[in-house]
Amino acid sequence: MSAADAGPAEATSASGSVPRGDITAVVLTAGEPSLERALESLARQTLPPAEIVVVRDVSPFFAALNEGARATRTEFLAQVDADMVLDPECLAVLRGIMTDQLGMVRAMRRDPLIGRDASFKLYRTECFRQGDLPDSAASDVDFRTALMARGWLAATALRFGGPAPDTDRGLWHTWLDHLPDYTPRYTFIKFLAEGRRFRHLASARGLRWKLEQLHRVGHPLNPLARLGLGRGLFVGDARESGQAAARAAEFARLEPFLARRGAGGRPARAPRLWGRGVRAIYRRSRSLGLALA
Repeated sequence: MSAADAGPAEATSASGSVPRGDITAVVLTAGEPSLERALESLARQTLPPAEIVVVRDVSPFFAALNEGARATRTEFLAQVDADMVLDPECLAVLRGIMTDQLGMVRAMRRDPLIGRDASFKLYRTECFRQGDLPDSAASDVDFRTALMARGWLAATALRFGGPAPDTDRGLWHTWLDHLPDYTPRYTFIKFLAEGRRFRHLASARGLRWKLEQLHRVGHPLNPLARLGLGRGLFVGDARESGQAAARAAEFARLEPFLARRGAGGRPARAPRLWGRGVRAIYRRSRSLGLALA
């Protein structure tokens, strides 16, 4: 596998005896040490990508993927994050689902904190020629809405039983692993963005589903993820650009509280609210939130 440096977007041409397809893997990275692991999973694909384009240190997400799409020369492109590990048949299955009417096929991934979510996508490159991902809190969803308005359809790859016969049913239909370094900072900032996303989409159903998944999985950092989700409903605007500093500032406000807990401090006790009316519960909850902030 040879690489040619092209600034922030680095094109890598695949080679070898295994037949290549018509897919470019657009790999987005901000310098994660897991990048090589993601590239190795691409090398193990039963349908290897024809090309790999690595987009380095471009943010926010929509700008990075748009840059990768502009460097794509094949009919299809797969969005691969540096913290993903694809199952060997992932690209082959998604490519097999593609028909002339489809603009994208998505696949669900296994995640140690959330269980599973649908965040891996194979796109028809022509969809990016017709319009870029927008600058929004849910750029991928808004892009899918736009391409469907232009007449394209979207599909989801399914697999009953998961990657192995004994897989937890909660992980059925998954085709890859999402394995980021879940630190407190990363967790809070990631789910702060998720909260903004649900607000932008006005998706109470999606928010409930995410909270149920967090409760089901029971990861030690899930309380911090739920806190980020809730806070994200109330901060930021509809655009994605310029949000990195705001998210970092939100976590900086939270860090002293987390440090006190780690040093043996105790949070304020929640008030007893049974038997009170909705307005009284709201007032007491708001007061507690302000005190904790």
